[in-house]
Amino acid sequence: MRKLLIDWLPSLKQFKKQFPRCKNITAEEWAGSIIPTIKKRAREGKESDVFIDGKQVEPKRVKTAMSRYSSRVDPELETLDESTGI
Repeated sequence: MRKLLIDWLPSLKQFKKQFPRCKNITAEEWAGSIIPTIKKRAREGKESDVFIDGKQVEPKRVKTAMSRYSSRVDPELETLDESTGI
């Protein structure tokens, strides 16, 4: 059985289907929309789950990104009025 797995060489299409890549989220996406939305919901007492392309981003990855990119968040985004819908 082990030999069978080692000898199997998938085509590129098979490999992509077996191991789909998660979209890389840029620093601008984190700081521009995701983090301000998470912080706004936290102020409202709500928890947030982040989904990209229909797949949930692991909470550990969100926590890491929050600590990494929170300093890049535009202060105006954090103080926006509730009526803006952000």
